[in-house]
Amino acid sequence: MVLHPRKTKSLITSSIFTMAFALVQAFWADAKTDLVLSTAAYAAVLVVFVGVTVQ
Repeated sequence: MVLHPRKTKSLITSSIFTMAFALVQAFWADAKTDLVLSTAAYAAVLVVFVGVTVQ
């Protein structure tokens, strides 16, 4: 369900949303470890989606 499947577009979109997620978490997370762990988990999920859609 991708409008224009391109690897570059998928990677840029994933990077932008990961940064946005990290910024939102920076305001709500109490500890820096929570911020790093939640952002890493979110990025790992996005990597799976990029890998599935680009094949």
